[in-house]
Amino acid sequence: MYRATRDGDTDKDFHSKCDNKSPILVIGKTPKGYIFGGYTTANLDYEKCKDKSLYLSDNEAFVFSLNQKKKFASNDKEKAVYLHQGYCIIFGNGSNSLQIENLVLSSNNHWSNPNGSYGSNLNLTENKKFSITELEVFHINS
Repeated sequence: MYRATRDGDTDKDFHSKCDNKSPILVIGKTPKGYIFGGYTTANLDYEKCKDKSLYLSDNEAFVFSLNQKKKFASNDKEKAVYLHQGYCIIFGNGSNSLQIENLVLSSNNHWSNPNGSYGSNLNLTENKKFSITELEVFHINS
């Protein structure tokens, strides 16, 4: 559905391809080869948060690390996903476990909190702040 290297790396590019299509699987790769991502059944609707931020509830959301072969469920199902202007997607309730910024391919400020709302000792990437060489989003047909 979306690939940053093909479709553009801005939050607007991301949302033009991914909003109002759920469930989705987000997969990213860092320059050091970490493969990580998240899954949500929440309906991303960036238009609803143009002037404010918006938490989305999701009982099925999780983040994962393929390198560790682990998945982590949200500890706060009512705030599993956070939409905020200027970001692609955030998994977490303010202690963001996975945050994908605007400028997906050129930002080195993407964020993975090892003690976020998706659990403790969560190491999705090499550092708390990281860069991405590719981000893909898939629509999961149910």
